[in-house]
Amino acid sequence: MTNSTDTTKAQIKDYLCQFLDGEVIGYDQDISDFGFTSMFSMQLVLFLEKEFQVTLETEDLEANALRTVNSIADLVERKRVATT
Repeated sequence: MTNSTDTTKAQIKDYLCQFLDGEVIGYDQDISDFGFTSMFSMQLVLFLEKEFQVTLETEDLEANALRTVNSIADLVERKRVATT
């Protein structure tokens, strides 16, 4: 049985892989290695807010928060805990 964090990571990874033309991204791999732009970061934020029903504030978006699948999932989980 997978836990909530594992499911969150899988959903984030699946979302990112849609834009990678078949490339595989590791959970700790820097997503900037794939050439994602700041415009894509905004798309990612919108996806996270909609998919996980969290609100991300400017202070949540520090440089490392959107760096890897793991760091993104950690951010989502922190925001979920904060709203419960």
